[in-house]
Amino acid sequence: MISQEVTMVPTPNSPTVTLVPDDERMDFLPRLFPGCFSRGEALVYGVTRKWFPAYNGGQWDFFLIDGRPGFMAPAGEGGLDAMIPGNQFEGHLSHQAVGVVVTLVALAASLEQVPSETLLGHYERLRALIPHLPERDLIYRAID
Repeated sequence: MISQEVTMVPTPNSPTVTLVPDDERMDFLPRLFPGCFSRGEALVYGVTRKWFPAYNGGQWDFFLIDGRPGFMAPAGEGGLDAMIPGNQFEGHLSHQAVGVVVTLVALAASLEQVPSETLLGHYERLRALIPHLPERDLIYRAID
């Protein structure tokens, strides 16, 4: 899977996922995590390091869902092996699936600290994307 494309399982109501253009990247994280973007970004990187042992940093792609902040994912092709101790999940996820998982976790944790309708909307939009992704079963197991 190419990092700039998100493979979808097409349905009549499939959301549109687009890569954030380079000239809009600086605005993405404050929009994804309003009022707590430094904490949200740190959570994403921290969870990725903890649950995906082979992750060692690098560039991230930012994605919009239907024109609104969606998720961030490690750039590049391939994926990472997950080892999630809380639910005993182990498996290989594409970079985009890794991004969906860790962004969901960071949004949920951010909501606990900064209750916000905007953050809740981002969380719900990202959850609603999962059924349209080929790795939906693995993603659900990872976030269970």
